[in-house]
Formats: sequence, C-alpha cells, structure tokens
Amino acid sequence: MTRHMHDDGQLVERRVDHDYVVHHSDDEPGLLVVTRVPALVCDVCDEHWFDDTVGFALSRLLQENEPGPGEIRTIEWFEVHAA
Repeated sequence: MTRHMHDDGQLVERRVDHDYVVHHSDDEPGLLVVTRVPALVCDVCDEHWFDDTVGFALSRLLQENEPGPGEIRTIEWFEVHAA
C-alpha cells in the first residue's frame, strides 16, 4: 500500500459506486451509475482512484451507455466483465 500525500491516509482496495452526469443542452442531465467498481480508496478522506484498466473500462462504458436527458442508468461492475 502507498501513503496518501495530503493526510497520512492509507490507500486500500475497495469497491465503490461511481456516478457520471451527462449534461444535455437545454434539457435535464442524464446519470450513469456504475456500482461496485474496484478502486484505491483513502481510509481517511474516502477519496478514490481507479487504475488505468478500470479507467479505460469506465470511459468505454460511458460511451456505450450514455444516458439520455433525464434518464438514470445503473450498471453493476460484474456485468461489464461478464459481457
């Protein structure tokens, strides 16, 4: 484990829910929630980071599942890797 720079917190592996808001001009925003995403999480401030593999997968997920205006989509992480 590495040390978190700003508060002496330890980075621990944990699953987090990640939400992404998509803004549509002159309309309601859409929301994509991906649950149980593997991340490194600071045990003091709860800030989280994704490794490159997870980050690229989240980016691809957003492109493939972009929510429309006012739409809320929820995807569980294991569904991403099962597909």
